[in-house]
Amino acid sequence: MISFEKAQEKLHSLALTHKKSLHQHEVNLDQACSQVSSKNIYAEEYHPAFNNSSMDGFAIKAQDSVGASLAEPSSLTIVGESSAGKPWDHTLQPNQACRIMTGAKVPKGSDAVIKVEDVEEVDGKIQLRQSTLPNTNIRSKGEDLKPGDLLVAKGTRLTAEDIMLLASQGKNRLKVSQAIRVAIISTGQEILEHDANAPQPALGEIRNSTGPFLRSKLMHLPCEIVSQVSCSDHPEELFSQISKALDLGSDIIISTGGVSAGKYDLIPGMVSDLRGTILFHKVSMKPGKPILVANFSKKKPCTFFGLPGNPISTLVGFNFFVETYLRHLTEQARLKPVKAFLNQEISTPRGLTTLLRSRVEVSDDALLTAEVCQGQGSHMMTSLKAYNAWLKIDKGHDVVKKGSFVDAYLLGQDHSFLF
Repeated sequence: MISFEKAQEKLHSLALTHKKSLHQHEVNLDQACSQVSSKNIYAEEYHPAFNNSSMDGFAIKAQDSVGASLAEPSSLTIVGESSAGKPWDHTLQPNQACRIMTGAKVPKGSDAVIKVEDVEEVDGKIQLRQSTLPNTNIRSKGEDLKPGDLLVAKGTRLTAEDIMLLASQGKNRLKVSQAIRVAIISTGQEILEHDANAPQPALGEIRNSTGPFLRSKLMHLPCEIVSQVSCSDHPEELFSQISKALDLGSDIIISTGGVSAGKYDLIPGMVSDLRGTILFHKVSMKPGKPILVANFSKKKPCTFFGLPGNPISTLVGFNFFVETYLRHLTEQARLKPVKAFLNQEISTPRGLTTLLRSRVEVSDDALLTAEVCQGQGSHMMTSLKAYNAWLKIDKGHDVVKKGSFVDAYLLGQDHSFLF
């Protein structure tokens, strides 16, 4: 058994080796969301591309407004109109104004825009009743982006917001890391498949909840699921299914169940029989201690994750091992915890790193506070409705007092790590 930290180091080292075998490919912009950029992407255009108005109003020379007041307004003649996509292509002269719409190009010779609400329009003229400073209500060319500015860093998992930014710069084709090929194997003769025609579980049978979970998680990551099967604990069937997953050219194989110390926990032996190298088996953590990670390299590099079968153990194994490995493999940033104020005293096993489902909220005084969810057993799923963070308590503690600051790994709405 190795420590949680040592296991993470081994994953990182393995990813550094395996990422050399991954290729890059180009995709259209509309296919790029959730993919990982394989290079830095830079702006090639100014944004805004030209000086434009942030208001509906009138483009003027700021100098013409000097001294304007309610008592002595300045009068400017309206000489044109500039609208979005249809600029006024003339030069503004002293004591002139150009009607302008939001987003429209500011005419040459003007250096300010006064809001339509701040003037009175009479007989083709506007009456200014206040002074206006240069650059008022003008969006300057390149104030947001200039050629050479970094748009997306290498290793960024692209979001819809990234797509918006890239589209604004005319980026139509992007280089991304190839999709990681993943095979899922749910093991256990007690497993009953989850589908519309599945019968009610017989005594001793359980529904397969971890298989649908893994599939759903992987669909939101830069992965391609090449196969998903369930099989019993018979050695021949296990050997056959792992062999098939390897033959499919999987980059990652994820199995659930069969990694503990029981009579039918056959995964470690199957990995060895197939000439895989076990990097570690059992990590000093709770839940998920029996996790196994191995490396196959006969035909192509393939990383094998043997996750414990209890639902929460599978969840921990995926979040902190499979997903972490995927981040390393595609050069995304490492997971980062934040510090949260613990609202209660908790007891943890001294010799294990403990991962707790928790609810993190922001207090009235802007402090992150953490409350541990009820039902922390590795078989208990009701907390999944409430949790939005994992608390990580390092081994060496048997009691963590109320008021302590603890590491919290925050999750977003889709229960993916935020940092």
